[in-house]
Amino acid sequence: MRRDVIGLIVAAILTIGAVYSGLPEWLGAHPKFAGKIAIGGVLSGAVLAVLVRYWRAAPVVKAGLAGLALVLAFTVAKVGGHRFAASYAEDAFAGKMWFFGWIATGAAGFLVVFLLFGLVMSRRA
Repeated sequence: MRRDVIGLIVAAILTIGAVYSGLPEWLGAHPKFAGKIAIGGVLSGAVLAVLVRYWRAAPVVKAGLAGLALVLAFTVAKVGGHRFAASYAEDAFAGKMWFFGWIATGAAGFLVVFLLFGLVMSRRA
């Protein structure tokens, strides 16, 4: 239990730190999204982490699926951003793909960090 709380804190710090260091903007997010990526990513990532924690599957499987979710969310964000820019900001669906894709990327990144932290700490114990 204590390790999970520490994992949530570490994942939150790293996710917020990555967002406020400018990583999403460098990867193609709109600068106005940064605060929303941090808030939405940490909150939804924490909910996912608690749910995944009680899922009966091998930890490596959980981490692999979280990594796949991270890749898919980032892909949705990038495709949405490109479609939104190509439409000269008129494709509303592409704008939502871009925005929510970045929030999903933050949540999946949070989940990956949480699960990898749990794997590393369980190997040390």
